[in-house]
Amino acid sequence: MKTILIVGLATVFQALAQAPDDPVLRARQHDALDAQALILATASLSRAAAVTNAPYSADAVTETTQVLGDGNRIVRRTTQKLYRDSDGRERREESVLAVGALAQADAPRVITISDPIEKVSYTLDPQKHVAQRGGVITRRAGDQSSLRTPEPIGTQPVKEDLGSRNIEGVIAHGTRITETIPAGQIGNQFPIKIIDEVWHSSELRLDVMTTHSDPRSGEAVYKLTNISRVNPPRALFELPADYTISGPTAGGRGGRGSTPGVQK
Repeated sequence: MKTILIVGLATVFQALAQAPDDPVLRARQHDALDAQALILATASLSRAAAVTNAPYSADAVTETTQVLGDGNRIVRRTTQKLYRDSDGRERREESVLAVGALAQADAPRVITISDPIEKVSYTLDPQKHVAQRGGVITRRAGDQSSLRTPEPIGTQPVKEDLGSRNIEGVIAHGTRITETIPAGQIGNQFPIKIIDEVWHSSELRLDVMTTHSDPRSGEAVYKLTNISRVNPPRALFELPADYTISGPTAGGRGGRGSTPGVQK
């Protein structure tokens, strides 16, 4: 997973803190931002460089914690299912507006499939049996950086090597970046420390855990759980036969039969 979590969640948290006073509008905005945080927590499959010979499947959990001025805490938790086969195909299953005041058990689900072999990606709507077709955009060769930070608003960020640790049965190497906003720079009485951590697995070639901590907004933790190194079934990365395709091949149908794991 790339650093969209680190760069983007600060904006999401700030928006959460500035939600309207009306409880209904506030609840709707919180739900929308929860979905945005979930998307920001992982890299877009259509833009990821293909990773071969490193298959896996896992649950991705994103938990955000916001501490209010009176000490009350707001905790939100969203989950995804992630798959990658040995040829670099990827699949992501996620719920839209899965948490918050207006969440429902039958919340819409979105499934994204990226196939770098065929150079095509699909966004599936299991409720309507429609798939939006698109291309696959890859990064420049050699661009494997997993930790990037926005322009600092405080002191020059300090980078620390955290060594290695076992996370869900996978060895990952950690990096911490700390940025300090000096007292008075944004009207703050005391210095503010913003801390980002990334734990990257060279074996899986992805981030297995990331954290973003900012006392102005709260903390976000993204972590892979239930990691399996077994090559997922090929059918998971194929378009179901009963889906209608929109996009470059509008009006077409899926192939190779129904795809296991698609929840209707």
